[in-house]
Amino acid sequence: MRNQFSIDIDNSINSGQVFLWEKNGPDWYGINGQDILKINKNAVIKSIQNSKTDFFRKNDNMQEIIKSISKDKTVKEAIKQYEGLRIFKQDPFQCMISFIISSNSNIQKIKNSLEKITKKFGVKVEIQNKEFFLFPKPEKLAKASIEEIKKCGVGYRAPFIKQAAEMVFSKKIDFKYLEKLDYKEAKKNICLIPGVGNKVA
Repeated sequence: MRNQFSIDIDNSINSGQVFLWEKNGPDWYGINGQDILKINKNAVIKSIQNSKTDFFRKNDNMQEIIKSISKDKTVKEAIKQYEGLRIFKQDPFQCMISFIISSNSNIQKIKNSLEKITKKFGVKVEIQNKEFFLFPKPEKLAKASIEEIKKCGVGYRAPFIKQAAEMVFSKKIDFKYLEKLDYKEAKKNICLIPGVGNKVA
């Protein structure tokens, strides 16, 4: 059945897909671009900006997806072991920058670098006496110097981050356009992104 699926919130958030999330009691709070999402223990999402989000991709045909990827024996076993693990539909710019930072790194370093980037270039927001920093808009990183970006602990990745932000800001990369393409066409476009294209399978 198309929309019937379970989700393991903790495992999914801690799987290395997203990094700007923290748990406060039973609830998770996470930065998703220019929004902050709150997820309770029942997987109910609240957008602080009151935006519509399909973060859990509930419209995906999970039955068909699982059937397709289960042709691989290793993946089939992983699905059994980690039932409820889901791929999120993230803010595309934040996801792209996170992917560049992930090169030759580990989860804790990626998290630390992204937190520094949001604090240095993002907008501060206070919710329920908690302080959050939204992910920087493309123009903010595009206009930053490479040295400023390097101070966030990203090392040699700084020029790639700046170039990618410039391409999004100038509309050379248009995420709304990419969403309309099929996989092959989208892949061709993604290969233009510095520091990302060479990692696309």
